[in-house]
Amino acid sequence: ESEEYEGGAVFEPISGVKEMVSVLDLKSLYPMCMVTINASPETKVDPDEYDGETYVAPNGTHFRKEPDGMIRKMVDELLEERERKKSMRNENDPGSDAYETFDRQQAAVKVIMNSLYGVLGWDRFRLYDKEMGGAVTATGRDVIEFTEKAASELDKEVIYGDTDSVMLELGGDVSKDEAIE
Repeated sequence: ESEEYEGGAVFEPISGVKEMVSVLDLKSLYPMCMVTINASPETKVDPDEYDGETYVAPNGTHFRKEPDGMIRKMVDELLEERERKKSMRNENDPGSDAYETFDRQQAAVKVIMNSLYGVLGWDRFRLYDKEMGGAVTATGRDVIEFTEKAASELDKEVIYGDTDSVMLELGGDVSKDEAIE
């Protein structure tokens, strides 16, 4: 019985075997979208009743630019914690107990951060807000569509895209080093 809103972007796949495919995966897309538009229950405003500066999400939802919302603060803290755990992991030899422990910890922080959007879009969650969930996915779709447009302008064929990634066919005449570059 929950209200639905439009989800992430999904491109129609191009069939066939492709060579030298590069995946552009956008790191923590939905958490970064929430940070970008300051999407949070207490920052959402009615533009007719608020005269301050706002971010306007692609779905038309307005969020105050200042102060930072609790969601932005949470995501920032989680990003910082994840980077700290990754740094601690990287101070140890791969395969060591310490390396594996810190790797599991950073992965757990990643899951918590990425699930924040999901729980906000769950109708049984206390802070559920359909418009806010729609604002996040609409911002994500804009980012993916911008990525597709930028790739096309560089004469790269987009062969597929889904929510937070775009796949490009670079072609058989591109070396591995050129693909990485």
